[in-house]
Amino acid sequence: MEKMRLNRFLSLAGIDSRRKADEIIAQGNVHVNGSVVKEAGKTVDPDNDVVKIGNKRMIIKKFEYLIINKPRGFISSRKLDSGRGTIYDIIPKNMRHLKPVGRLDINTEGLIIMTNDGLLINRLTHPKQRIERVYSMLINKRLSYSETQRLKRGIRYENIPYKFSDVFFTRITPHGFLHIAKLKEGKNREIRNAMKALGKRIIWLKRISFGPIQLGELKPGKFKFLKKQELELLKKLNENKN
Repeated sequence: MEKMRLNRFLSLAGIDSRRKADEIIAQGNVHVNGSVVKEAGKTVDPDNDVVKIGNKRMIIKKFEYLIINKPRGFISSRKLDSGRGTIYDIIPKNMRHLKPVGRLDINTEGLIIMTNDGLLINRLTHPKQRIERVYSMLINKRLSYSETQRLKRGIRYENIPYKFSDVFFTRITPHGFLHIAKLKEGKNREIRNAMKALGKRIIWLKRISFGPIQLGELKPGKFKFLKKQELELLKKLNENKN
């Protein structure tokens, strides 16, 4: 493994953020090969240098990245709810240490990224990153031009503002009107609340992408590991936001 800055090493070893790593280093709590180091920019060799916080040796974790297609009726946590399924029922037991990058409510299906890379989770879900999420949305009434403009300018429901980066109609189905909705804020139930503000009823809602990661043909209740190219795109997107 290539040499890297000490604060990056600590973040890869499980410290939640580079800022937190910088604080721990500045406080004199980090030893490299037995010596106290207070410079976050010191270069370390992960394969040969011994890095400790107190008496605990820090080792870079093996990170795992996958996506699932959450079915409707499943919850986005480990907590059991009246016998309902959870996203952790979809993945093998030896992967249940992974955490979701954001959540979907029980009635929304679709893409959830899961990983044990805490730094990436924090960055991708932070509001300032404004990473676009795309949803396929079936509603009982077609959105008018003026309504789509209101959603893009910003709309309020119960005094909470919601804003779509884009929204457009695609086709009529036997069950309702299918639209694509794009958002960058990541607020709780943002699409459902925005539709309530317009007097629309959501029949079906599915997240089909998160940044550059696409759900594709992955079937409900299934998972797959991210390909190297997908992971590189995701990390590059994250780097470009900083």
